[in-house]
Amino acid sequence: MSNIMDKDKLQAFANELAKDVKTPEDLSTLSAILTKLTVEAALKAEMVITWVMTRVILQAITAAMLAMASPQKYSKALMVK
Repeated sequence: MSNIMDKDKLQAFANELAKDVKTPEDLSTLSAILTKLTVEAALKAEMVITWVMTRVILQAITAAMLAMASPQKYSKALMVK
């Protein structure tokens, strides 16, 4: 976690959020909202990574199929750079 965000920045962020916390219920609500937002952001990031990986795999499969269908014309498509 410390590699992702500086501890001082996290502390400043926590201090700002804490200004509105007056009761245990406020703290519980804040905690639930932060958890929800963090999970949603992580899932979104994972979905983007999965989409990119899927696209790369599909491009590799397409290149392989083209090379098999016409080896002389598409053999360069399989060359690793």
